Amino acid sequence: MHSNRIGKGQTINAGDDIGIVSRRISIVSRCIGIVSRRISIVSRRISIVSQRISIAGYYLS
Repeated sequence: MHSNRIGKGQTINAGDDIGIVSRRISIVSRCIGIVSRRISIVSRRISIVSQRISIAGYYLS
């Protein structure tokens, strides 16, 4: 009887741990998504600036 109760307790604890881990993974993935979006915006701005610089350099030369 005792071994069965311990086994059930362990499975419940494991389920809770999996839930916590999955929640953390979802939070981390959301953060990564936000960061990647910001990086893409910044890279787009850099590409626009570099195009303008190249055009300016073309006219100056």
